[in-house]
Amino acid sequence: TFPKKVQEVVKEKIYKSNVILHLNEEVKEIKDTQLITKKGLTLDYDLILWAGGPVSNQMYKDAGMSVDEKGYMVVNQFLQNIDFEYIFGAGDCISIQNFSQMKKVGVYAIKEAPYLWRNILNYFYCKSLESYTPQNEFLLIISLGNQKGILSYKKFVLNGSLAWKLKNYIDKGFMKKFNSEF
Repeated sequence: TFPKKVQEVVKEKIYKSNVILHLNEEVKEIKDTQLITKKGLTLDYDLILWAGGPVSNQMYKDAGMSVDEKGYMVVNQFLQNIDFEYIFGAGDCISIQNFSQMKKVGVYAIKEAPYLWRNILNYFYCKSLESYTPQNEFLLIISLGNQKGILSYKKFVLNGSLAWKLKNYIDKGFMKKFNSEF
């Protein structure tokens, strides 16, 4: 779901690294050093990096919770399950009512975390819950290794060391904040 330019840069980086990329393969079986696809293709490997993307968990539906068309737990604007008010969720496991087309990217989980925490506490103390509204646009930065990265914001794409430096700065700042709170 990343912008086309980002996909192109990442694929080019992978191919230049002598990594063999197989897209949209369905796996039938994995043996010692072989992977067999449902199409019957046998692939020898030293290392598999399985990038399947986020997947919902059947437990939400099994527990009687409302789920979206992909099986993610549906929550309201307070990150509260729409069927059971005492269950909350955030990040890739949820779909927010009226925002079901949100991409599964970490920035949402990070932004939701403080709301989730405060709303859980407020629920137990019978206080008003805070409404969370996801942002429409977000900064995406992917590390490409060797202190290089790719940055995407709206239609702007930046590829190189400056993108990585910004990601490193943001990530270190986030970790410092996280560590100081506990």
